[in-house]
Formats: sequence, C-alpha cells, structure tokens
Amino acid sequence: MRATIALPGFSDVSLSHSRCRGFLRAVGLCARRRGGSCAPWQGSLHRFPARTRAGSGRKRPKNNNGAGGFVRIRSDRSGHHVTDVDFNGRRLRAIVDTGATLVALRYEDARALGLVTPSDRFDIQVSTANGSARAKRVQLRSVRIGSIQIENVEAMVLDQGALGQNLLGMSFLRRLARFEFKKGVLELER
Repeated sequence: MRATIALPGFSDVSLSHSRCRGFLRAVGLCARRRGGSCAPWQGSLHRFPARTRAGSGRKRPKNNNGAGGFVRIRSDRSGHHVTDVDFNGRRLRAIVDTGATLVALRYEDARALGLVTPSDRFDIQVSTANGSARAKRVQLRSVRIGSIQIENVEAMVLDQGALGQNLLGMSFLRRLARFEFKKGVLELER
C-alpha cells in the first residue's frame, strides 16, 4: 500500500508499508525537496499486530488531564513526543517510539530501579537507530503515563552508554485501546 502525504519544504513525499499475515512488516519513506532528487529511506523491519491501528473512530474524552485513561502528548520542536513516565513507580523521561519493539531503558535508570546490577550479563544483541548494542531483557511491574497504567510490561535494558534516552516502545503501546498522531499531538487511550 502507498500513500502520499504533505510535508513542508518537500514537493513529493510518499509513505509505503506492507503487511504479511496480518502484521505490518516494513515502512518506507521517499521525500523529494523542492527542486531536488528523491532520497529513499527504508525503515527497520518491525512486526506489529494488525489490531494496532491509528485511530479507532471512538469518541475521545474532552479533558486533557489523563482522567479516564486518556492522555495527550504534544511533540517537541524536533517532532518527538517526550513525556514523564512512571516505571515501577519511579518517574523518568522517555520518548514515545513506535519503532521500538519493546520499552527500552538506559542502564543508569534501570540500575536506579534495581533492575540490573554491575555483574549482570547483557547477552542479547539488538539493533538501534545508532547501531548495534548489547541488552538484557527485564519485566516491569508497571508503566504509567497520567491515568493510563499497564502491568507486567516486557522491556530491555541497554548496556551502559548505549542509549541516550528511555524509549516507550510497542510492548506498552500495543496494549492500549488506541494511539493516534494528530497535528503534532499523540493521543493515548486505554
């Protein structure tokens, strides 16, 4: 499937994705600056259940305080959705990242949470936006944003120095009723 979208400063932008057996497999983006050449970008392969869709058509609550399991997060100047997240009851900053399969925590934050010790082995090889890294799989008792709380969330702790910012990935997001990006605002609903 291919869609054309408008992006300021670009004359042609096309977004494509493919599905395989009910899963989103890949996302590709091709953008052409006005008067320039088309530079294709192929995103990482990720598998998301087809039930994870942007926008379910349900009526949204009118408040903005997270009550009723609804939260809005405005994008920052760089277009990222950064917010405070409680991991096992401890508040940390995280970027909402639909490209991250799991919640990913910085080593320093995971150590403060008691999830890892200096003697732990980081024996899982992972690919990140910045290259390869070593990681350890962990289970979080709870992850909460506003009034939305999810219990028993699978996560990864990346080895020391491998991750600059905590990532709120799909192991949290896919358990929501919906998440939708709309005019620079990310809406989450449980």
